[in-house]
Amino acid sequence: AVTGASDVDGSLTISTGTYDADGSFDATSGIIDFTDAGSLQLASTVASLGNLDDAAGTIVYDGADQTILSDTYFNLELGGTGTAAAAGNIICNGTFTLQNSLDKYNLSSHTHQTLGASDINDEIEMSTGIYDADNSFDATGGTIDFTGAGVLRLVGSVTSLGNLDD
Repeated sequence: AVTGASDVDGSLTISTGTYDADGSFDATSGIIDFTDAGSLQLASTVASLGNLDDAAGTIVYDGADQTILSDTYFNLELGGTGTAAAAGNIICNGTFTLQNSLDKYNLSSHTHQTLGASDINDEIEMSTGIYDADNSFDATGGTIDFTGAGVLRLVGSVTSLGNLDD
């Protein structure tokens, strides 16, 4: 694990391994390139993911009360503790996993689209936001909490809606 700040100005290439950034992370002028099923774990403040590869790899936010950057990800996993808050619209070209360690994932008024499988093991909260699941959806053990006119769009097979707040 890298305990200090990570400042990526060039290319960070990840194959099947894991780059574990426990300190702040900034790839404003950089490129994050996944050549296989590797992962980038982010435990602190993330300023930018730079030019992020959205065709392979997994981004894991595993810190406390993190802001999830508006971006196009391949696989996205939210762990850690507290509230993970979307900073803007998010697209997952692969799978989205919400671990059961968070208090909640707050979409607020933003749109989150997942083209692969959605595995919701904790709470998604949305006021006027949209969670768009374009493939299988499983919220077993999870909660979908509408605090306003939010929308849950389900296109594929649904295993469970979990605890659905109406």
